[in-house]
Amino acid sequence: MRRKSFEDFDCSLAQAADYLGDAWVLLILRNIFNGMRRFDEINSHLEIPTNTLSDRLKTLVGRGILRREPDPVDGRRAEYRLTPKGEGLYPIMIALVQWGECWEGSPAGPRIYLSSRTDGKPLPPVQVRDASGLPLTPRQVVAKPGPATTEHMRKLYGGNW
Repeated sequence: MRRKSFEDFDCSLAQAADYLGDAWVLLILRNIFNGMRRFDEINSHLEIPTNTLSDRLKTLVGRGILRREPDPVDGRRAEYRLTPKGEGLYPIMIALVQWGECWEGSPAGPRIYLSSRTDGKPLPPVQVRDASGLPLTPRQVVAKPGPATTEHMRKLYGGNW
């Protein structure tokens, strides 16, 4: 059964969920962010059905998150690389990893440590911050309609989150 597409919803969150609302997509992106580039590497690591991997990669390329280019070593093969649009997902991926470790972590301790490549220091938790850098809670943020907001979405944004 195919899931409903949110591509035509007038909501940025619904459209982002349409891109990322599939666990395989998130795991494929995780692998690509961690340096895997080729179909066979991703397939072997995830043990994903080849038709599913092919479909998800095709979708990610079609939506401009990945680009497909010839493998520099073997031009008959392809590599998948992040586009700037795909790289824009990095904070989301880090936030999901941090959330998962916090709320679904192992009793034995962290499964992964995220640290800066330059100084080795642990990454702080991803947070929403105001213009001066102070962290904000959901109750301290208000969503206001922008110029492209439809009447349908104005009803949602008219209240508080």
